[in-house]
Amino acid sequence: MRITTKGQVTVPKGIRQQFGLSPGVEVKFVPKGNHVILEKMTNQHPIDNIYGILHSPQQSDRLIEKLRGKVK
Repeated sequence: MRITTKGQVTVPKGIRQQFGLSPGVEVKFVPKGNHVILEKMTNQHPIDNIYGILHSPQQSDRLIEKLRGKVK
């Protein structure tokens, strides 16, 4: 495996699948002595993973009221 002139390297498909390295996943390079370790970033807040998946023209209060009914 070689690094391109742009500093890029291709992660083999089997490794990408095994570790869930799909497009858009953030990784970091960690120096360890004479080695460099590629780590998948996992310190995202759980809300960041789902933020924006619901698309509703209604305001959240109105949507909750519709689902739960009016609060007395």
